[in-house]
Amino acid sequence: MVIAIVGVLCGLLFPALAKGKAKAQNVICMSNVRQVGWSYHEGVENNAEQLLVDPLRVAWERSYSRKKRISICPTAPAKGGAGGGLPLQIGSINSAWEWAALGPSTTFAASAPIDAGASSYSLNGFLAVFAGGDGMLLTNCFRRVGDIQVPAKTPLVGDGIHPVDGLTASTPAPTDFERGGFRMPRHGARPRNVGVEFAAGEKLPGSINMAFYDGGVQQVKLEQLWSLNWHKDYVAPEKRPGLR
Repeated sequence: MVIAIVGVLCGLLFPALAKGKAKAQNVICMSNVRQVGWSYHEGVENNAEQLLVDPLRVAWERSYSRKKRISICPTAPAKGGAGGGLPLQIGSINSAWEWAALGPSTTFAASAPIDAGASSYSLNGFLAVFAGGDGMLLTNCFRRVGDIQVPAKTPLVGDGIHPVDGLTASTPAPTDFERGGFRMPRHGARPRNVGVEFAAGEKLPGSINMAFYDGGVQQVKLEQLWSLNWHKDYVAPEKRPGLR
């Protein structure tokens, strides 16, 4: 009888503890994306209101990603994958992306990292990052602060698996949540098995935490991502690609 009662109490307690843990992790993550966004704004202010093109963007990226207290979401920690000959290790829904600057190798050992960092977040690549095969910025990239006409709806940084990411109106829904980038359910109602291929046309589960260019931070449901102002002249589709 006592064992049965204990079992019932545990069944009631564990979900509540898990819910409380998820809520605490989400609060930390929201604070992180806000601080990473602030650090980007500081870099832009020091660059005469011009968005950060390389190498300034890379310098900013490495600077903030060394600060694990703001660059790591509790649900996606660093796994120590960078180094050992890999300057960049892509993350996943449960892990941060990592970079390492490698020192010279020796006869007896592989190249060792002399500098390294990690982050659970991605920058919107349309903020003066995405370029064509000729190395020139894409024409729909924002180049300066004045190009951003709707800052409250323009993504700055959010949960991600590599340094930069972005969507267009025709970007499809992911079939692989494990490495869906901005389109992965790191928070909210995420599926139990993220490795299972997602059925096309179904409503996307979960959400990501995102900082916007106006300084606001919110949790965005995956289904709402296509309604945001990702790049210059962006026109949101009536419904996201593939939705039935």
